[in-house]
Amino acid sequence: MNWLSTRLIIPELGLKRSYKLQNNRLRMLEEGLNDPLKQHEVKNLITSNKLSLCGVVETHVQIWLLWDSSILTITLIFSSDQIIIVKAQLYTGISFNLAIIYASNDAAERFHLWNCITSFIGSNAGPWVLLGDFNSILSSQEKVGGEEVRPAHFADFFKCTHESNLFDCPFTGCYLTWTNNQEGLARISSKLDRVLINMEWLHWFSDSNADFLPAGISDHSPVVFTIFSDKKGGPKPFKFFNCWTEEPEFLSFVRLAWQDRTAGTPMFRLVHKLKILKVLLLDWKKNKFCNFSAQVTFARNNMEHLQRNLQASPTCNSTFLAERQAVRTYAKLYRVEESMLKQKSCIKWMDIGDSNHPFFHNSIKERRAQNKILVLYNRLGERLVEEDDIASECVKFYTDLFGTPQPDFDAGCFEDALAPNVVSQEDALNLMKPISPCALILSFQDGSLPVRYLGLPLLSSRLSYGDCLPLIEHVKARIKSWKARVLSYAGHILLIKAVLSGIDLTPKHSTIGWETVCGPYKEGGLAVRHLECTNKAANLRHIWEIISDKDTLWVSWVKKNLIKHKDFWSMNTPNEASWSWRKILEMRPLARKLSLHLVGNGYNIKFWTDHWHPLGVLEDRFPVCLQYDSILHKNASVDSCISSGAWRIPIHLVNNIPEIAYRVHEVEIDSSSDDHIVWMPSADGSFNLKDTYEYIRPVKSEVAWTSLVKYQLSIPRHSFITWVALHRGLKTKYKLFLWGMEIDPTCPLCQISAEDDYHLIFGCPYSKQVWMPLLRKIGHLRLNFFHWDFEIQWCIKHFQGNDSSANIKKLVFNAYVYHIWHERNNRVFNNGCTNPKGLVWKIVRDVNLKLAAHDLKFVDTDRNRSMASNWNCNPTFTLPKCIFFPWERPDADKVMVNTDGSLKTDVAGYGAIVRDRPGNVLAAVTGSSNPRSITLHEFQGVEAGLLLAASRGLRRISVRSDSMVVVSILNSSITPPWHTRAVYHRIKMLVSRFDHCDFRHVFRETNRAADHLASLYPTAEYHEVLPSSFAEDMKKIVFEDSVDKMYRRSIV
Repeated sequence: MNWLSTRLIIPELGLKRSYKLQNNRLRMLEEGLNDPLKQHEVKNLITSNKLSLCGVVETHVQIWLLWDSSILTITLIFSSDQIIIVKAQLYTGISFNLAIIYASNDAAERFHLWNCITSFIGSNAGPWVLLGDFNSILSSQEKVGGEEVRPAHFADFFKCTHESNLFDCPFTGCYLTWTNNQEGLARISSKLDRVLINMEWLHWFSDSNADFLPAGISDHSPVVFTIFSDKKGGPKPFKFFNCWTEEPEFLSFVRLAWQDRTAGTPMFRLVHKLKILKVLLLDWKKNKFCNFSAQVTFARNNMEHLQRNLQASPTCNSTFLAERQAVRTYAKLYRVEESMLKQKSCIKWMDIGDSNHPFFHNSIKERRAQNKILVLYNRLGERLVEEDDIASECVKFYTDLFGTPQPDFDAGCFEDALAPNVVSQEDALNLMKPISPCALILSFQDGSLPVRYLGLPLLSSRLSYGDCLPLIEHVKARIKSWKARVLSYAGHILLIKAVLSGIDLTPKHSTIGWETVCGPYKEGGLAVRHLECTNKAANLRHIWEIISDKDTLWVSWVKKNLIKHKDFWSMNTPNEASWSWRKILEMRPLARKLSLHLVGNGYNIKFWTDHWHPLGVLEDRFPVCLQYDSILHKNASVDSCISSGAWRIPIHLVNNIPEIAYRVHEVEIDSSSDDHIVWMPSADGSFNLKDTYEYIRPVKSEVAWTSLVKYQLSIPRHSFITWVALHRGLKTKYKLFLWGMEIDPTCPLCQISAEDDYHLIFGCPYSKQVWMPLLRKIGHLRLNFFHWDFEIQWCIKHFQGNDSSANIKKLVFNAYVYHIWHERNNRVFNNGCTNPKGLVWKIVRDVNLKLAAHDLKFVDTDRNRSMASNWNCNPTFTLPKCIFFPWERPDADKVMVNTDGSLKTDVAGYGAIVRDRPGNVLAAVTGSSNPRSITLHEFQGVEAGLLLAASRGLRRISVRSDSMVVVSILNSSITPPWHTRAVYHRIKMLVSRFDHCDFRHVFRETNRAADHLASLYPTAEYHEVLPSSFAEDMKKIVFEDSVDKMYRRSIV
């Protein structure tokens, strides 16, 4: 028998005595398999499956192992009551590690088994396969019936598989492999038997399959583990790689395919052209991308060869040019390979450019192993393993399902259709009859509640821990999977964003809090979603749909059955309310704060109970007795205080509650529209989950060093370590010593001082020998270094900017921090050592490879040319572009109105100036406002300019603003932000009073006069300024505009 058909089986038969193995034969004593049925089952399993190796586990005997010595050579490594570990060598010379498991019922004894497995796999490399009864599950979904499963029940087993990089072999057959054979509610089934393999096994034996057979007379399912020969699986399907589009010759193939002139429908022509393109791309792929990994390896070897030659002959220009070209070639091939691997692995959340090749390779291997059909059962229950048999069964199944292929359709059947067909009046009436409900026979099947979605039951009550357990386990399995262990640090962050989205994973001695991690980049975070805030925002959406009367079935049902005729804001929470409805009602105070009623006519806004006033909901701030006023009673509407589109507050309210009267004038009345409600966190007034999340999330102060780690050319793993270091989060020896660990705090790089953050990065003599040459290479010379905050501020100051030069400096800084930390760990954990020059070479290599993969552009200056020369890159040098322009004069029959708005932390203002064509000032205005948003104050400036022009009787005007947003809104149908709608409508009304009014955007340099007026911040809301009272700087601006001073603006 060929070893490639080797099969292993572990039936559990309930034997009673131990037996000996002599001369490779099993002596069955009378007390053992004396039951003829059991003897028949064992013989049938061995003969029908043609086993080369057999393992039998039994309660008293524990474990037996039998094998065919002509195929396998077995060497015992370790044995105990729970496990036998052997080294198996095939006759071909390939060997693997095999473990037969029969775990104890006692958790403490199983704990020793897990430690044993972890220890042996950790110290013995190579392919591993573990088979047997593990007496433990790996997730709560692997058990049905009995007591509720908790993660603690299988935490030790899960940890063992995680640390040993073990995972389930692809399997078929029974999922639940054990049952207690009880009836009704007492029945318990679970997956106790499994076959575990590691990545090395999948590498050597990719076509392996475990087939769990029906239990038969036992309470466990036997498993037949088969190693198949490498199956070709037919021709590979065509796969288009996105990176092909970046190749220069790709578009030429598309043009060639699109020149085809095949006739037919548009869809037929498109498909035909794509087929032609596919043939062209296949030939191109064979020539250019064949054996691509070997091409990448060859390019790297060639690059390193030229770099060694350059070290020997530094002045050789031809070697230098060849080395530069080799670096660019390798960098390009490397990125193409990574892009192809990412696409093959179907890992959509992972970014490329961070050396995650092992993760992509492992993902591809796992997908291929899971997708192969190695074993199939036909309708008669026969086991099929041959490729031809499996293919025939698949064809037969789908032929029976969809029918046999139809013969070619005869177009002549349409000839009869050419004759006119007339439907009789009686037939027409029959066709128009309504269908009786009894005539409809719907084949619906009865189901049961609760329905599950994403593994969770859809319940009206609160979800229990047990209900949420499947989702929690799925998340943990993703983050702790064997594939994730090969990810870089930045890869782990992306995995967290894709899977966890804010679950609290803060360890005991976390140096960086989870609140920080969930913050945006500008606040020093990693932009991971905070799950609690996201959940609050999602609940607020439900409230918004209710209060905005959204036309949905759910809102209609809630209003009819839950709210009924009560006020949503003041209704009490019913005792019989479901858990989800209670949670929604608990969010009402926050929702009330975030929703605002904009006053139109005031008919639909409650004066006391709705949120329309700057003080909030008035009934929460003032005595109840005042709500029983004859005019402003408890149910009074806001229109009671409006007269002719203006506020008219009753005098007794002004006397008793002056706060309401004084601040009511901050509320604008938009008499041109009805009352409506807006969602304050969103600019357009409609609910937006992202804006709501940003509004309610914990806000921290911004950090100054964000640009050091978040920039265009960043290497993710470098930036992540630097991010940790900037948070003072590196677990240095001195920090561990302060936490109570018995550890020598001395720095492993210099063996002189204690290892803290500043010393490791900037203070260590070793680090200085690395950092100073790098500083010289980026154009800086420093001799002394100071405390941590000073050095970080120095880097922020000298590395700022988004141009290529600044990106190189940031690349060097991040690579330096990363490699210093990497070298420190190499010395602590691996006893390795790299001298400072070697570490500098590694940093320069990483930076050069990153730069070679991008097209750099430098402004042509001596400093930038020196930078490019130091880093051996060939950027494109460009001259700085500038444009010159004067103040824009109006047409002869018009006047120019320049407007602007200004916003500071505690004050805001606006201004406008009206001038004729020669530049003479006709009028000017300035005003102050409560700080809101720059867009609002820009609109206020436009409104002030229109009012000023209208008051002078001007009929034809041109309005200029340096706000592109405001000009775009005024010139189109874009909906303005909700807090600017009142002033927007007033502007539209003012525009109708002019014969001509146009809006255009201008650069700020030519809008200096309006900008100056907007920054005066007078005490009055609207204050006209006489030209004769202008300050000297304002007079200078007006004069320079009138004489056509040319203003300069640089264009990037």
